Amino acid sequence: MSTAGRVITLQEKDPTASDRFVIGLTTTIRDSCGYVVAGGYIATLLGREDGCREAEILIPHLSPSLFLDVMAGVHTAGFAVMTPGGYDDLFRMVSGQGIRITPGDGFFPNALVRCLHHEAEEYAYLHRRHLRFGPHRLFIAPPEILIPLTLRPAAPGGTPEDASFLYTLFSDHLCERDLRAWIHHLGVEEEAAAAGIGCFP
Repeated sequence: MSTAGRVITLQEKDPTASDRFVIGLTTTIRDSCGYVVAGGYIATLLGREDGCREAEILIPHLSPSLFLDVMAGVHTAGFAVMTPGGYDDLFRMVSGQGIRITPGDGFFPNALVRCLHHEAEEYAYLHRRHLRFGPHRLFIAPPEILIPLTLRPAAPGGTPEDASFLYTLFSDHLCERDLRAWIHHLGVEEEAAAAGIGCFP
C-alpha cells in the first residue's frame, strides 16, 4: 500500500466477490450522488482475512427525486433491496437506520446505505480518501475517523479486531492527534484501549 495526499494505492489487489459488489454498487450510486465507504468492511478490503462482508456506504441527504434516481440505478444494475417497504418507506429509512442492498443472490455480501447522521460522518465524507487498485476506484473514510467509527459498538459489521487491523495498517499514514480527538468525540476511549489502539490508554 502506498499513499500520496488523499490517494491510497493498493498493489496486486485481486478483488473478491464482496469487493466487486461494493465497486458495482458505489459506481451506480456515484452516477447520482457522492458517497463514502466506512465500517469494518474496509479492513477486509485492505487485506484482513475472514473479515466483514457488510459495507457501510454513507451518502448526503437526498431530495425525493434524487433518491428515486439512485434507486432506479440500483434496480437497473440488478441489485436487490432487502429492506421491506415501498418507495416512501425506503426514503424515510435511508435518512434513518438505512436500507440494506445485496447483489441479488443471498444475504452476503451486503451493504447498508444511509445518509450522513452527524459531524463525524460528515467529516468522513468531506475528507474521504481515493482508494485505487487496478482499474477500480472507491472513496473511503480517512483512517483518523474510520478507526473510531469502526469502534462504535453499533458499527455495521465493525469489530475491535477490524479497528486494530486498520490502526496497524495506517500507523505510518495517519495523524495521531486527529485520531485521538475523534476517539474522544465519539466516546470510544474504552473500545480503543481494548483494541490496542496505540494512542490509548
